[in-house]
Amino acid sequence: MKVKGLKRACLAVGLALAAVWFAPLAAHAMESPPARTFHIKISPNQAMSDVYFLYSSYNTDKLTFFQSATKLEDDLIPGGVSHTCDFVAQVGSPGAVLRQFAIIGLYDANCDGVVNADDGGKVSICLNEATAAYALEGDETSPGCKGWADVLVGYTEQQIAAALASGNPDFTLENFAKLNQDSFASLDGKAVLVNFSSATAGGTVEVSEVPEASGLITLFGAAIGICGARRRK
Repeated sequence: MKVKGLKRACLAVGLALAAVWFAPLAAHAMESPPARTFHIKISPNQAMSDVYFLYSSYNTDKLTFFQSATKLEDDLIPGGVSHTCDFVAQVGSPGAVLRQFAIIGLYDANCDGVVNADDGGKVSICLNEATAAYALEGDETSPGCKGWADVLVGYTEQQIAAALASGNPDFTLENFAKLNQDSFASLDGKAVLVNFSSATAGGTVEVSEVPEASGLITLFGAAIGICGARRRK
């Protein structure tokens, strides 16, 4: 068989395999929102528990919607070290773009390495760098930090703490996110954890999307490799 004919045959095989491989995925994508994986790095100064990932995304019709994530970790996230995990999020219709995110949880206000009732239900939340700087610059009434109500609206810190501790905070967190989306961070930079009750920065958070491997590229690569191997013989 001539080289050109062999290449055409290999290409046909690759296209056939791609069609078989992608058909179920395409059908599934039409039935359910696309899932995307995000790599999360949390570096808290104090231990955290009941940590949730909030995020918003734009649909193709430019509508914004929010979903509150399930708990990121069942175990305590210790302070002073970086903790990483991957989170799979449903971001809406095909073509939707993650817009903003926030990490929120209870933190170790007593600095004793655990999060419990003795900490008084204190909340740490990551904000974009501009909002965090505004919150931490203080004012005449709060020299070290502005109050929760000066930065975040709709719910008090105690209400959010109670929702987090309840184990079923989705409704409260979703509404809280809708009201405070402009204070959240985006994927293009670090977010700063703010501990309002202690008037301090509580650490940093970074979130990046994990690129999806292309099955089509893999299949074509395999087909080209076969063709190259056959040609060298």
